[in-house]
Amino acid sequence: GLSLKVMVVTEQEVSHNAAGLTERFVEALNYYAALFDCLEVGGARGSVERTRVERWLLGEEIKNIVACDGGERRERHERLEGAGFGRVPLSYYALLQARRVAQGLGCDGFKVREEKGNFFLCWQDRALFSVSAWRGRRFAALLPLPPSTPLPCSRVIATLLSSPPPPCSPLHPYCPERRERMKGEKKGKRE
Repeated sequence: GLSLKVMVVTEQEVSHNAAGLTERFVEALNYYAALFDCLEVGGARGSVERTRVERWLLGEEIKNIVACDGGERRERHERLEGAGFGRVPLSYYALLQARRVAQGLGCDGFKVREEKGNFFLCWQDRALFSVSAWRGRRFAALLPLPPSTPLPCSRVIATLLSSPPPPCSPLHPYCPERRERMKGEKKGKRE
């Protein structure tokens, strides 16, 4: 068996297991709208990579969530407590590292939020992914980790974001270059 001391888990922050189709559809619509918004900012329109992500990754996920029920559904977000794990709060230092990675992307839209020892990678105010740390019950006496113990959370968030996106699209409302241009245009109209 596994003899893990700490396990870092990343999950999509969307309720894929809602009982009714309407609930699943609305939740999926809001979640994937935020993901497609990220792609609009960070991915070149018409690029092969973006097309593959949209069609083969996100498209299949959406189809699976909306069209499948029960045993047909491949996505399951189960609670680790039932499997004998206990939550480990992530350190403040790891939070600072994660925020630094998100700020390094060059777009204002990405944020990292902390709640109850978990980190959430957000697009604007919508949580997209969560990062949490867990220990087996046999290590429960060791909870929580000392603050000096580094966890690879910033690496996890960097992996979620994969490679840095190209500069923001000048057409996107959150692009710094667009904001500056709009300020200049407003100033010109006033004069």
